[in-house]
Amino acid sequence: MASNAEEVLFALADKIKASRFDVLHSLADKINATRNRSIDIFRKIDVSGDGCVSMEEFQARIAGLGIDLGEGELVLLMKMADRDNSGDVSLKEFDRALKGAERSRPHS
Repeated sequence: MASNAEEVLFALADKIKASRFDVLHSLADKINATRNRSIDIFRKIDVSGDGCVSMEEFQARIAGLGIDLGEGELVLLMKMADRDNSGDVSLKEFDRALKGAERSRPHS
């Protein structure tokens, strides 16, 4: 269950006017720049090893991996990736979100 602070942050994320995939494109670019696969990043973030990443795990670990996300970007990422609304993001959800963002990129 989400805390009151998380609920407020998720409500604020709903108001962000940026394109739906901008945050995921940014994360994918940052993952690619670190020369890691998304599964490797996920495993490093999943401190508990339970196969799901909480907001707290994400906040605590993502910057340490060389991926700089602002709080608004993090909230939006969690909201978009958490397809089952469990409050956590599974590896499958994380991977699908990044792949969906890649497919949505305009072709140049």
